[in-house]
Amino acid sequence: MGKVPVSYLKERIAALEDDTVVLPAHYADVSEIGEDGVVSGRLGDLRRTVPELKIENEADFVEAMRQAVTDPPPIYADIIKINLGVLDVPDEKIAEWELGKNECAAKAVRK
Repeated sequence: MGKVPVSYLKERIAALEDDTVVLPAHYADVSEIGEDGVVSGRLGDLRRTVPELKIENEADFVEAMRQAVTDPPPIYADIIKINLGVLDVPDEKIAEWELGKNECAAKAVRK
C-alpha cells in the first residue's frame, strides 16, 4: 500500500463517534493506565485535549512534527546495541525498558 494522505486519515477519524474507544500503542506516564490495566481514551475527550488532533491542515501538522522532534534519550544507544546483539543485559532490565515511558514520539508543542 502506498502513502495514505493525511486528509484521508483525518476524514476517517472525523467520521467516528466521540464515544469511540482509542487504545494507543504507547503512553506517556503510568498515570494513564486505568485501574483495569488498560490505557485508553474516548475520542471525544482526545479531540478536546490533544493538540495534534486540532491541527487543520497537512502542512501545519508536518511543521508541528518537525518542530517537536528531539534527540533520543541516551538509553536508546544501549537499546540499539541490544537489538544488534552486541550488548547483553538482564531480562529484568529489558522488561523495565519495554514497559517504560514512551520518550520517542514527537508531539506538538503549544506556543
